[in-house]
Amino acid sequence: MQVVKTGIDICQISRIKKLLDKPSFLQRVFTAAELEDKRPEHLAALFAAKEAFFKATQIKLQKLNEIEIKKDKNARPYLSFNPKNLKFKISSCDLSLSHDGDCAVACVVILAE
Repeated sequence: MQVVKTGIDICQISRIKKLLDKPSFLQRVFTAAELEDKRPEHLAALFAAKEAFFKATQIKLQKLNEIEIKKDKNARPYLSFNPKNLKFKISSCDLSLSHDGDCAVACVVILAE
C-alpha cells in the first residue's frame, strides 16, 4: 500500500542572515556544497526544505547536514539523504522551494511504500 506523506516549513530570511557569522551553525545545518551560495534567501529555503523533510518523514538525525539539497540537470531541487534512517521505502520525493520578502518556504511530498 502506498501512502502520501507531506511536510511544509517557512523560515524568516532575516533569521538566517543573523546566523551567517556563526560557523558552527552553518556547518551543523548545511553541507559544503550548499554553502557555495551563501545568499540568506537561498540558505533559508534550504533550511525550510530540511525541516519540511523531517516533518514528512518524522526521522531523527544528529545534524541537518545529513540531508543535502541538490539540483538535477534541469536545475530542479531534490533531496539527497541516506535512507537507512527511514522506516519506510520512498517511491518518489518532490521538493518545491520559494522565497519572497523576508520568508522562504519549502514543501516536500513523498510517496512511500
